[in-house]
Amino acid sequence: MTIKEILSSSIIELRKTGTETANLDARVLLEHVLEKDSCDIISHPEMPLTNSQYSRFRSLIRRRKKGEPVAYLTGHKEFYGYDFFVNKNVLIPRPETELLVEQAIKYVKCQMSNVKNKEKISIIDIGTGSGCIIISMVLEAKKLMPNLLITDFCASDISKKALYVARKNAKLHQINKQIRFFHSDLFSNPRMPKKYDAIIANLPYVPSDSKSYKLEAKSLRHEPQDAIFAKDNGAEIIKKFLNQARSRINNDGLILIEVDPRNAKKLVDYSKKIFENDKTDLIKDLVKIDRMIRILHSS
Repeated sequence: MTIKEILSSSIIELRKTGTETANLDARVLLEHVLEKDSCDIISHPEMPLTNSQYSRFRSLIRRRKKGEPVAYLTGHKEFYGYDFFVNKNVLIPRPETELLVEQAIKYVKCQMSNVKNKEKISIIDIGTGSGCIIISMVLEAKKLMPNLLITDFCASDISKKALYVARKNAKLHQINKQIRFFHSDLFSNPRMPKKYDAIIANLPYVPSDSKSYKLEAKSLRHEPQDAIFAKDNGAEIIKKFLNQARSRINNDGLILIEVDPRNAKKLVDYSKKIFENDKTDLIKDLVKIDRMIRILHSS
């Protein structure tokens, strides 16, 4: 079959299963199999597929029809303009999480101009998953200061399988020597540094005890459930994190944590009780939804 024929038939198949992005999904999967970009696909609709290419593509389409995310099928997902390897052991990076990187980089820029002598800016990404947050930060920081001598980057995750993916991504981006990875439940690993200038966290926050839980669990069933859902209306792990972070942040330090819009305001109130003398606010994402708590620690 030609590119045009296989795309047309596959799009129809995907639409019948209710896939809203059938056109995009089919094209991305075909680009992946053929190892060509969209321009080549569009420019050569008459090009025939080999038997091997046809078989691989059809296998991916069957898996997509069952709801498996395209990112897992291709093993790739773009985040903050960078390409990341992903598999079923890590969450697929979301565009809204880029807000954490944006805010963290603003802080790093400010701190770089204030660093004295050989002091280092210490930064950790808690619940790193694929490593997309901390790796994007390192890559952006390198643009500001190529040698990164004044920055100490760390990342942790409770999942060893997730850490394997994060380390692989760091190596793919040739910055594995710039990040220290720790296997840890939040801050529990004794080998981790005691204090940080910036703590960034993207932890499980989707309510596992809500009325919509079954629907959400079905739509997210291919991703690691332990990295998505939490009890106490999604706040259980974040509250635990906030209580521990209080003693791990340096003066004039920054804490950023992604939250669920459904419990964001309650978590801000909870944060203000723990960080009562600090500036705590709620930041909205690009679609004006409450998405991130920012805490500026003063003392």
